[in-house]
Amino acid sequence: MNDAVPRFLAATEANDMAAVASTLAADATLPSPVIGRAVFKGRADVLAVLTLVYGMIRDVRWEAPFGEGSRWTAIAEARVAGLYIGDAMVFELDSDGLIVRVRPHLRPLLATIVFFLMIGPRVARQPGLLLRAMRS
Repeated sequence: MNDAVPRFLAATEANDMAAVASTLAADATLPSPVIGRAVFKGRADVLAVLTLVYGMIRDVRWEAPFGEGSRWTAIAEARVAGLYIGDAMVFELDSDGLIVRVRPHLRPLLATIVFFLMIGPRVARQPGLLLRAMRS
């Protein structure tokens, strides 16, 4: 593994979105864990969603990533509206070692529902973001 995943983890803990951006490939994608078939595509849209996410969750702490080759996973704990939320994030790297796909897996259900209810209005303020994500 190169350093893109550890840099991403450190940047999200610090809520440093410029550093997050430096870890993403230009064609990065992020399938939504809460909005059906929505897939955010391109560095700008993925970063926009991550900025919304990390702007509303608190106390993000990652365990050391594990994996091999171009696929890595890291486990996080955070707080959303005072509730514990966990994430098993899967990262896929491109041939340049940048993150080309970020796949979050959230739990438990109650915190995920609260997360969805909180992020929905934030995404709605950027309708183009969701419309682009819903295109096949």
